[in-house]
Amino acid sequence: MPLDTQTKKIPKREYRLSFIMAVGLFLIMLALTLGVLGFTYQSSLILLDQKREYQKNLGKVVSDLVFDAQITGVQNIVNLTAEDAIFQGSRDRADQNAIVPYLRGVFYGQKETDLGFLALLSSDNKVQVSFYNELFPIEEIISKIENRRGDERRWAWVSQVASGSDPIVLVYFKREVLDNLTGRVAGHLVGGFFINSDQEIIQSIRRQVGSDFSAVVFRGNILTHSGELPGDIGRHITQSGVDLTEHGPDVHYLFGSQILTEKISDSQFHILHGYEISDEASVDQFYLISVGVAVIVILALSIVIAMLARKLFLKPIGDLVVYARRAERQESKPQLLQSPIKDFNIVGQNLANVITAFQESEKRFQDFVSVSSDSVWETDAENRYVYVSREANSGQNMDLNNIVGKKRWEIQGVDQEYSDWNDHRQTLARQMPFRNYVFRRIDPNGNIKYWSASGKPRYDQDGTFIGYRGTSRDITSEVEAQKEADKIQDQLRQSQKLEIVGQLTGGVAHDFNNLLSVVLGNLELIEEAKLLEGGFAQNLADAIKGAERGALLTHQLLAYSRQQTLNPVVVEAGSVILEMRSLLERALGELVNVKTNLRNDCNVLIDPAELENALLNLAVNARDAMPNGGELLIECFTTSLDEEYTDNIPELKAGEYVCVVVSDTGEGIAEDIKEKILEPFFTTKEVGKGSGLGLSMVFGFVKQSGGHITVYSEVGKGTSIQLYLPRVKMGKQNKKDAKEQLLHQGHGEVVLIVEDNPDVLNLVSKQIGSIGYTHLECSDSSAAIEILKTQSVDLLLSDVILPNGLNGLELILAAKEIRPDLPAVLMSGFTGNAISSKEKLPDGIEILYKPFTKIRLSEALHRALHVNKR
Repeated sequence: MPLDTQTKKIPKREYRLSFIMAVGLFLIMLALTLGVLGFTYQSSLILLDQKREYQKNLGKVVSDLVFDAQITGVQNIVNLTAEDAIFQGSRDRADQNAIVPYLRGVFYGQKETDLGFLALLSSDNKVQVSFYNELFPIEEIISKIENRRGDERRWAWVSQVASGSDPIVLVYFKREVLDNLTGRVAGHLVGGFFINSDQEIIQSIRRQVGSDFSAVVFRGNILTHSGELPGDIGRHITQSGVDLTEHGPDVHYLFGSQILTEKISDSQFHILHGYEISDEASVDQFYLISVGVAVIVILALSIVIAMLARKLFLKPIGDLVVYARRAERQESKPQLLQSPIKDFNIVGQNLANVITAFQESEKRFQDFVSVSSDSVWETDAENRYVYVSREANSGQNMDLNNIVGKKRWEIQGVDQEYSDWNDHRQTLARQMPFRNYVFRRIDPNGNIKYWSASGKPRYDQDGTFIGYRGTSRDITSEVEAQKEADKIQDQLRQSQKLEIVGQLTGGVAHDFNNLLSVVLGNLELIEEAKLLEGGFAQNLADAIKGAERGALLTHQLLAYSRQQTLNPVVVEAGSVILEMRSLLERALGELVNVKTNLRNDCNVLIDPAELENALLNLAVNARDAMPNGGELLIECFTTSLDEEYTDNIPELKAGEYVCVVVSDTGEGIAEDIKEKILEPFFTTKEVGKGSGLGLSMVFGFVKQSGGHITVYSEVGKGTSIQLYLPRVKMGKQNKKDAKEQLLHQGHGEVVLIVEDNPDVLNLVSKQIGSIGYTHLECSDSSAAIEILKTQSVDLLLSDVILPNGLNGLELILAAKEIRPDLPAVLMSGFTGNAISSKEKLPDGIEILYKPFTKIRLSEALHRALHVNKR
């Protein structure tokens, strides 16, 4: 066929292809556009539904939060008023002239929206005083409150319905008022607010939820609302709440929910929110216009694209076909006709470049995989490994022969108990992807390794499942680090717990010491006066012994809280144990065999009396754990604790320690109570047979001495308690010999007493006066300084804890600047942070611990005036 004949037929093919391309492009673009528009339309409707659901949930959450804030505020006002000392004092005296003004001040001192009702009820539940912000009588509400019983410490509601008007609803909180003398309920204090008159609450709710109107509904009545209500809103409100089975008026969405259910058990309150409907109509109109515009635009684009394709693509293709046929026929000097596309001759080169770039991209992906994961794997349809990567830089010694061909749970060394393999098998059976499935395996070298595997299913071209492809990562270091972090966190929580309990017990001991000082001192004054005879004198002696036992109890509390002042000296721990052995043997009885294993050169800087108490407490506990007898072994030796050990224990430093070990062959300590045994008042003994302070006192003494205590126990085998005390390389010091207690009379010396507790101040004044001293009194350091500047004082006797400025130790230091030679003695129930050991005291100053006897007081004053002054 001649060449020009073929050339004439090519344009007809171009026009046909242009038409087909235009129609095809139009249909494809129309389908895609309609699909996108339809998807976005449905998405818009979903978003609208989500918006409505969000508005509904937001209305419920905001309403609960606003009402909860209102309720919490009223409850706090009631609690603070009931616990106020002025109110309690007026109430105990039944002083109506003081109670009424006080409650009036409380009521009118609050915003009207914060407190709408406040009343005081008598013990028979009758209203004595009431204040409210309603403009009309509420006798029915008050009557209902008086008749309601058993609603203490919780929220409730009462209502009052007047003919021809909406109901009045009071939400109130009621709590008891106790008589401080008898501890009985002397009445009740009631506080609340009226929902129907509290516009600020509903306005705040509406403002936060952004509704067109909001209303509080109670038993078919709208108590209060904000915003303009639709005219037919009443058909959606029933006696039991809000009926939203259909939309509200044509221009509104209505959302309702019950509120105050968490605070009021029989809540019958509902919140109703309304929103104007405008979104759906706008969305429908927008998408109808969009469809019309899209059809026109797509049609125009299809025609333009077809014309451009004919000019830029189809005609050059035809020219290329003509050129190829000419080349095929080997025509001389075949020429390619000019076309807008000038580079068709390098299409092959471009394709080669594309293939090269693809290969480079694939290589880059392989390199990334090799460095970002320990291993890449594939499994077949039966979940057996068919490929596992092993890179030279992965650092993993992987036995591929033990892995390929096996399922993950069949690999040698995999721990079948560590992970939930049944759940993992079900995931694989459902052909679902999985991430970070953690399992444990013991490798061929015996090392425990933790692995995290992630994978996704793969399918062939027909959609048939052919296995999984994924990665596995060695997370052993991460797991071990997390275990170590959890261990340290547990130790920190236990340390903080014991510290808080210690602070609490120390505070209790301080107040108890002040009380015991007054009791013991007055009992001694009565005993000294010899006013009682016979059985009464014995009763008095028993009372004194009881007070002294109470003082011992507070000493144990202070030992646990580490707020006692120690008398540290360098002693040889083994010598202290040897001196106590005979005492322990007598105390433990014949059924317990006491053995010791003591090393030399175990010098420690401690209070030896506290070490003796600690050993005695541990020995008694060991005896109680061996009711049928056994063996008690006490050991003493030196050891070193390195930083690797002490880093996990707060406040413990690395170095040399003396370890005192007390071991028994008793019943042992159960694992579930081991962490509690050092807490004060915790005991496993029967009621009346133990105070629970023995081990807590040992714990406090060891910690205050800079040491550490550990407990090891096995049920049925025994318990071993180790006391680690810092070792000192010094010669030991002899313990002070006990001296005979004598009453030392004064000779009219002037003693300045500084004590903030009036009962203790009165007692000490009497005791000092009875032993021949003259005294001056004050309650704080400022007054004491003034007295020292203006009057003659021979001795300063001060409590450690003082109000308004300086503490006792600081007062003595300030007094020394005025009178450098002034003797001084400190009194203390506990020293708090002022003094932690006698090393911080100035020379010649000693502490007299409460409660103290008159003999101990006379000795302390005598030493300060005649011995320490030398």
